[in-house]
Amino acid sequence: MESSVFRDYLKKLNLFAFSTSSSALSTPKTTTAEKKTSTPEAVSTPAPTPIAPKAPEKPNTVSLFAADIVIEGSVFSDSDIRIEGTIHGDIECKGNIELSGSVTGNMTGQNILITGAKITGDITAAESLYTTDSEIVGNLFTQTADINSSVKGDITASRMLVIRKAASVKGNISAASISIEENALLDGSVCVYQENK
Repeated sequence: MESSVFRDYLKKLNLFAFSTSSSALSTPKTTTAEKKTSTPEAVSTPAPTPIAPKAPEKPNTVSLFAADIVIEGSVFSDSDIRIEGTIHGDIECKGNIELSGSVTGNMTGQNILITGAKITGDITAAESLYTTDSEIVGNLFTQTADINSSVKGDITASRMLVIRKAASVKGNISAASISIEENALLDGSVCVYQENK
């Protein structure tokens, strides 16, 4: 009886093709009289088409380095990272970086937001770089930059560079387009070039 219930359940799921002839899960044997009056029919169900499992969508994860964390060594990440602590080493991130802590080392990411941080090392943002109320000693490389911090190093922006009024830049600047707000401090040369299209 139990095997019959199990067989019916599997048939509903269309997982197996069943036959009423010899099978461990078939119904109990019929009597000779029943065999004469009924012809066994083979129940044939086509094998189910395998369904490829969908790859789970990668959630937009952010790795957090809290304020009390100190890391001695390089950091590599495929996801976005947020750094409130201290890192003594290079940072390579395939996602975005949000920094409000301290970094001694070079930093590379897609979009980088720096707020109230201290950085000693070069910064490369594949797309955009935004800084405010920070101290940076190193060269900056990006497509678009918005600087409202103290920078001691050269700045290269392949598209647009904005130097805000609270910024202090000691280094050379080169960009396809530049805007310098009144009261911003700049000690270095400025080169504006035509953007390659």
